[in-house]
Amino acid sequence: MNHFKTFIYLVLTVTYGLNSPVWAQLERPLKAHEIQALQKNVETEPNNIKSRLFLGTHFYNQNQWDKVILYLGPIAEQLPDPEVYKLAFSYLSIDDFRQSEAIANILLSRNEVKTSSYLLAIEVYSKILDKVENPVIRKPVHAKLFETLKTVQKADPENPKIYDIWLDKLEAYVEHYAFEGLRVMEDMKENNIKFYPRHISLQCKYNFMAKFTKETKISCKKAIVVQPNDPSNYIYLGQTHVNIGEEKVGKRMLASVGEKFSNSEEALYAAADSYHQSGNISAAFKYYQKASKYKNAQSEVFMGLAQTAFDLKKYGIALQAYTKHCLQERKLHHNFRRASGLLKDQPEWQELYRQRMLDCNKPPETSQSKSQ
Repeated sequence: MNHFKTFIYLVLTVTYGLNSPVWAQLERPLKAHEIQALQKNVETEPNNIKSRLFLGTHFYNQNQWDKVILYLGPIAEQLPDPEVYKLAFSYLSIDDFRQSEAIANILLSRNEVKTSSYLLAIEVYSKILDKVENPVIRKPVHAKLFETLKTVQKADPENPKIYDIWLDKLEAYVEHYAFEGLRVMEDMKENNIKFYPRHISLQCKYNFMAKFTKETKISCKKAIVVQPNDPSNYIYLGQTHVNIGEEKVGKRMLASVGEKFSNSEEALYAAADSYHQSGNISAAFKYYQKASKYKNAQSEVFMGLAQTAFDLKKYGIALQAYTKHCLQERKLHHNFRRASGLLKDQPEWQELYRQRMLDCNKPPETSQSKSQ
């Protein structure tokens, strides 16, 4: 069950309950003779809504989106809310974004719009933004997403789910979201929405991103108390100390986070970067190397590993790290070029570096790499 279908399932269960008549027809798949009888009903009586509902729900559960659309599409305006959700999802599943939005608009145009209907529209807009790259198409959809969030918050201001969705959408679809995130949290306070540890950590993060030093210190210290196992809280606080000139305190905190959270790439990178800035190349190399073992290690990890390995004359490890950085970024970093120039007294290594730079955007040939 993917994210959007899970969302619809939660909306249906929360809104209607598992024991409601809506769910009575979902207890088992239809048998072949039942499908044939219902299809015959629709053929002879196209406006037979009940038959269409049974067929639409059956095929929805079978992930046969074209048949859901076949039976529910013609009566979209007459559908109860749960079936509208299913029809919208079916259109989204075949990437028919225009129709999925049109179906969501059926719910938004009703005299009384439920919170769940707004949330459906928000998920439709989100799916479009996830799938479509054309900025001309994305811009109005992006605007509708956040306008709908404003509308549903105004309509149902005491619903905590709305604020969590808003915060998630900001991080997903807004480039500089810290200030807006803090504003949403102010709305949470005004409407007496309970803050959980997750929200305290987000306050720490947003204050750090917004460069509110005093607020960062306060919120991150609170976050460390309520979520002591989240390395981000320590990292944002430590980096804040560094940024305001309290380097001794900050770097000590950043270094310790690597030991405390040795299974976190984020923590390992923070420790490595702190040691690197302090000039402790051996310690930085150790933490960069640990961070690089993660499956989805970020490109800055490989750049740090490459630089520290090169400084320690571990040219083979450095070459591999420079190459991985290049593959991720799809461009040659100036440090890679500089490293090659510094190897003029070691022509064999210099040739390997130059060849790898020429093939920078191609998968590395491991046979060319020397061992340390």
